[in-house]
Amino acid sequence: MEKNSTEFMQQVYDLATGAYNPGSSIVAENAFVENVFSEGSVCAEAYREVYAAGERLCRRLGVQFGDDVDVEAIVDNMMEIQREIGLKMYEYGWYFAKGGDGIHKV
Repeated sequence: MEKNSTEFMQQVYDLATGAYNPGSSIVAENAFVENVFSEGSVCAEAYREVYAAGERLCRRLGVQFGDDVDVEAIVDNMMEIQREIGLKMYEYGWYFAKGGDGIHKV
């Protein structure tokens, strides 16, 4: 699999976010990719705070956490934004590591 393929980028993203599928074909890369949501990490703490804020908001709205479509939309879409940024940063890293001149759009 090409290291600049969409499939490979997605697998690296999955490793970095802890969503790694053990049946994946990039077992060797697992040794080099840090899970950014590991215990004690900045992302783990930020996610904990987001989750707690969602619970508090749902409590104020009088609904169970996970039952309010707007709260779910906020969390889900922020995760999707994070995913898109992560994949784009991988693409930029690949481009510049290969000697990209910055003139051509990635």
